[in-house]
Amino acid sequence: MFKEDNWCPEPVIGLGFAERTPFFLEGHHRHPDSIRDLKAASEWCKNMPHLEYNLYKGIVSAPVNTCNFFP
Repeated sequence: MFKEDNWCPEPVIGLGFAERTPFFLEGHHRHPDSIRDLKAASEWCKNMPHLEYNLYKGIVSAPVNTCNFFP
């Protein structure tokens, strides 16, 4: 899976495929129904687990009991 295979910004940022921009860290992208206010949205974005930006180009995943590669 690569950046262009995702449509949601959070996985793209979480996987390190995109930078954590000020717009993202301020919480502006969060849907109003999921976060009550901008401060809460900002806290959520700042604390979201993420990989270092540009460290990986993609990920490979498969069920561990049937994958044909060593994870």
